[in-house]
Amino acid sequence: MSRHIVITGASAGIGAATARRLHGTDRLSLGARRVERLADVVPDAFHHPLDVTDEASVEAFLDEQAPFVWSWAWRYVARRGADEQAGAADDRARIEELTPLLLAALKLDLEREGVTWFVVLFQGDSLLTPEGREDAWEHDFLARTLRELGIPYVSMRRELIEHATKPGASPKQLFIQGGPGAGHYSAAGNAAVFPALLRGLRGEFD
Repeated sequence: MSRHIVITGASAGIGAATARRLHGTDRLSLGARRVERLADVVPDAFHHPLDVTDEASVEAFLDEQAPFVWSWAWRYVARRGADEQAGAADDRARIEELTPLLLAALKLDLEREGVTWFVVLFQGDSLLTPEGREDAWEHDFLARTLRELGIPYVSMRRELIEHATKPGASPKQLFIQGGPGAGHYSAAGNAAVFPALLRGLRGEFD
């Protein structure tokens, strides 16, 4: 079955790795702030500038997509990104109050449109160190909320921890340690977590 897959942040990291892996099997639409880099990722995909923290940018991107790409989800992403820039997402109580409402509304809208979808829970390097465990609350809260709402999801936690605990492995190998990409997945990190994305595409959810 031919699919139309939209990937944000596709100019580098896990977004670029996902696009390269899916190239040739699906119709791809790639968005990134650094749109000039997308030609080096998948030359024959649809390329468009996209900043998910800018609602005008999101709307322009949507205008170029097939009608079944549901804009409600993108508007939520854009507004959440704007909240993060303003520091509002640091308010744990606000996140715990609003996230279930937003996810429930998103589920209702997507089911009404007949869209098949699942959520990917990305993991940061804080989950791999004892001192960072206290920062894992948002992942655990999201996973619990998704289960309660009956929304399918896959988490990258399993793959990261399995890889990091192999003999001779180090969590630092999975993340870029310096420069503008610090904290993002390294090439090794992308390779480690990609099986989680494939699990989701096969319908094998957590």
